[in-house]
Amino acid sequence: MVKHESRKLSKSQHVPSTQPQDLISRLPDDCICDIFSLLDASEDLLSCSTVSWRWAELVLSLGSKLCETQKKNHLELKGHDLDDTQLVKKVIGISCRDMVSMLDIIQLSSGSYANSGVEHVTDKGVRFATKAFPNLILVRLMGCPMITDNGILEISRRCSAFSSLHIEDCPSITVASLQTLVKHAKRLSFLSLDTCPQISSNAIVSFMTEKPGLANVELHSMDVVQQSAGSEVQTAMVPVSVHRESQIIHPLRTLLLEGCSGGYVQGLFHQMSVHLELPLLKCLVIWGSTVNHLDLIRLLGPNTTLQSLNLGRVSFSSYEGLMKVLYWCQETMEELTLEKCTFDEASLPGLADDIVPQDCPQMRMIRLDDCTNIADRFLSWLAKACPELMELSYVRIEHKNVINSQLFDVMCLCKMITKMDLSWCGGDDAAADYVISLLGATLQELVLDGWAQFTGHLEAPLGRRCHKLARLSLCYTAVDDIALRHMMSKKLRYLEEIVLVGTMVTDEIVQLLHWRRLPSLRKIDVRDCLCVTSHADAAHDFFDTFSAEWSDF
Repeated sequence: MVKHESRKLSKSQHVPSTQPQDLISRLPDDCICDIFSLLDASEDLLSCSTVSWRWAELVLSLGSKLCETQKKNHLELKGHDLDDTQLVKKVIGISCRDMVSMLDIIQLSSGSYANSGVEHVTDKGVRFATKAFPNLILVRLMGCPMITDNGILEISRRCSAFSSLHIEDCPSITVASLQTLVKHAKRLSFLSLDTCPQISSNAIVSFMTEKPGLANVELHSMDVVQQSAGSEVQTAMVPVSVHRESQIIHPLRTLLLEGCSGGYVQGLFHQMSVHLELPLLKCLVIWGSTVNHLDLIRLLGPNTTLQSLNLGRVSFSSYEGLMKVLYWCQETMEELTLEKCTFDEASLPGLADDIVPQDCPQMRMIRLDDCTNIADRFLSWLAKACPELMELSYVRIEHKNVINSQLFDVMCLCKMITKMDLSWCGGDDAAADYVISLLGATLQELVLDGWAQFTGHLEAPLGRRCHKLARLSLCYTAVDDIALRHMMSKKLRYLEEIVLVGTMVTDEIVQLLHWRRLPSLRKIDVRDCLCVTSHADAAHDFFDTFSAEWSDF
């Protein structure tokens, strides 16, 4: 076997041609390829590919005939020691390279990337990968400090079908990459930026005005760009259309902002509301930021068709502000999530009728999680305005009694609820009976996780009142085998999944949940059940073997 010394491609230097040991570099490409074709072992060929970039591309041009190959459509390159050399070896070892449509380059950093002893994937590595995989559709670059705007240029120019780009923690990427995407990535429809300190909110809006085909934008952990001597130059590299007098109608459908600073979000909303009209925006997600309801209303515009609004860890000026936002899109809203949002405690409980959404005919799902300070007022509104509601999650709401008058009104007036999630609300058996008696006819999923006082001793078996039930979750409740036997005493024809994590059920669960009584059961989760030692493994999926495994009991 021919042995070759593996070198770091990023540092390879050709020895001057005057030295005799480098005469092979004078040979034409065809001759070197003929030499490579005489190598029998794939390890030798891989070693040759690490000598220089020229040799790497010649080995690549030979195709997959000489390598131990594998077929993939998604290639993930990941590791602490990931560099150009490792990338070349991985790429060379893939057969049917035309099938590869997704590429992830993930550098796991254990320290400062400025350390001179650490190798990284560079723009040359990206160029090599895109040359090998010309049909890439999705590219993810994560933790790659040495990949610059030139790397984005290689992707955009070489991959004609390229449509999705995710960049995370790549500090060398600037707004020049946005200009490259405008010019070359004609099919780009999805852009995700995470911790890109050189890309401002103004640059994002300017990019969107020049990229009308962009349908989905995600921005994570973005902050206001610190002004410096070079910042003005960088911003000028992107075509600026913010001086246009009229708004541009943009087909953006999804906008996600997670962990972005309040100043960044405010600047983004302001620029977008001034220069863009978003009539097709369907989903808006904001997590971990401060939001002014007036900025939101301006962003949505008078012709909004927003269907899903997801707010998590968002600081609102007042509850009234939230109602004004909902009023603006009440005709089209289908899903609303409020998770750990904070509101001004001093806001008045009464609202003028002209700013309260009176009717949300399309609303199907509402999730209220850890928003105790607005829970009562919100439920009072929900009961009147959302009669077609099908899913309600009322989670981690502190109440002395979970069945208060507001929740009672919701369950009485919303006759179509199929999923009720009341996790960690402190209910008991009486409260569960109350919920089941009101919703049992339509209920398909019931979640009572964290009800420490719920023992499962109901007035009647579940099958008698919830004959459509398909999923039941009773995690960390006081349910035991006896209670479960009573609950399941009447056949539940459609029950597919039972979640009993952290309960006091025992091995007898296998007999209690006899397959003849639960013909559709496919999954039972008994993780953290201290009394379960056999038969029912954690999160065991039965699926097609369910009947065969349990028919002996």
